[in-house]
Amino acid sequence: MHSTAYDLDAEYAAEVAAAMDDIGAQWVPTVAGTHGAPDLMMFPTGIYPGRQILSIPGITHPFTPNTCRDVDAPGMWVLDGLILVCRGCGIDCT
Repeated sequence: MHSTAYDLDAEYAAEVAAAMDDIGAQWVPTVAGTHGAPDLMMFPTGIYPGRQILSIPGITHPFTPNTCRDVDAPGMWVLDGLILVCRGCGIDCT
């Protein structure tokens, strides 16, 4: 019997990669362990290991994840709704 299961993770990854290539976006590794400026948050949110910042030409982010001041703002969907990023630092929130 052959499996008809569809690998949605692979399809999603391919779709994201194609969308990123189309506009010249790239993933930027981060060493930050927390999201949120220390003076704003008593308990900054931890960043899952391997989470990265999405760098998109023409979009700049004023903060790094551990200095971000937009932690309570809604994220921004990019790449035609494929990826959700923080407006303040660009960390992937998907």
